[in-house]
Amino acid sequence: MVHSGFGSYLVVCPASFFLGILFTNWSADHSTLWQNPVPEAALAAAAEEHYSLLAAIPRVMQYILHSVILIGLSGHIIKLHKGNDSNWLFDGASLVLYMISLVIYGKTLVFGLLHSQYDLSLYIAFWDVSNREYQDLPRSDTLRVIAATHLIMAVVLMGVLLLQGGQYYAQKAAEKELIEMEEAAIKKKKSH
Repeated sequence: MVHSGFGSYLVVCPASFFLGILFTNWSADHSTLWQNPVPEAALAAAAEEHYSLLAAIPRVMQYILHSVILIGLSGHIIKLHKGNDSNWLFDGASLVLYMISLVIYGKTLVFGLLHSQYDLSLYIAFWDVSNREYQDLPRSDTLRVIAATHLIMAVVLMGVLLLQGGQYYAQKAAEKELIEMEEAAIKKKKSH
């Protein structure tokens, strides 16, 4: 049980951390997603400024973010390593959702390895916004893609947390049932 508990912490904490990060973007994302048909110029400029600040985060913060991603993956691997059928169901589905969020993050928000003057480093897709360079989509659509990506990632990560909570509840219910069965067996032996 300690093995599973530690793995659960390594899954729940990174997912919660990322939900917190996504929540900080909600002020820009909300006004970008739900303004019809196009966000007002002031709201779009505020969202653009917010994403520009995200593009300018120091590298150490990027490394911390990607380290937390690896911690979440290692938590899933730890939980799946010596799991029973219940673990395979809950943790397998949780890992699939976690990987979906990482693919969305990598495909939409991280453009990939871009060569800078000094070395290769990860840049966030917000650099287009910070440079006011929009490639295929107009400004409002680019901002909406970023906001929609944040929303999708938040929903998927909530699914990870719900699966982990469901697994905890199922394990506690199974343990309680096992204890009740053992107590009934002991009472039955004493009565004979």
